[in-house]
Amino acid sequence: MTSVKNILYRNFCLAKNKLKWLGALEDLKAFVLTEINEDTAENTNWRSPSGGTWKFESELLAVTWQTKSMNISFEGEKGKDLTERVVSNLKEEGVREHNSIALAQNDTEDDGGDITTVECETTAQVVCNELPTEVSEIKLKLNQHIVETKAELQQIKENLAEQLDQLKELSLNGGTKVTEYCLTSLEHENAT
Repeated sequence: MTSVKNILYRNFCLAKNKLKWLGALEDLKAFVLTEINEDTAENTNWRSPSGGTWKFESELLAVTWQTKSMNISFEGEKGKDLTERVVSNLKEEGVREHNSIALAQNDTEDDGGDITTVECETTAQVVCNELPTEVSEIKLKLNQHIVETKAELQQIKENLAEQLDQLKELSLNGGTKVTEYCLTSLEHENAT
């Protein structure tokens, strides 16, 4: 199962020692809300001062996210601590080269490295890897429910067919018996 920690940090990764946010803006807003109090969140707006950059600025926490490069930075009273926790979590989860993803664009910064695409593993990949298992479990439960429902429906169908046969037989024997049978059946159903 996916842990709360995985959900909180699933959209982060490290690439060439830079913190990246791979998720959507709404997911980032939700993450930031977990780091600050509601009052601060309600009194601070997200803004986009230039195309492709989103900022959230409060005394407690300032967030800058560049959507094209996916770089993200945290400043303010909680900024350093938050950055350290995110990086620590990524290292704890193990940023593995063999399980890396290539981001949509090339990293053009010249930092002496030979890598032209940004590679990183995120907790999002861990979540995605767990999804097939969870989906399989859901499918199995749904299939079991379908089988059980079909069996119940078959039993109801058989019971109705039996009752119909009884009604047909009674109608052949006379109309009063049909009325008596219907009344008895209704009384029995109402009692249960």
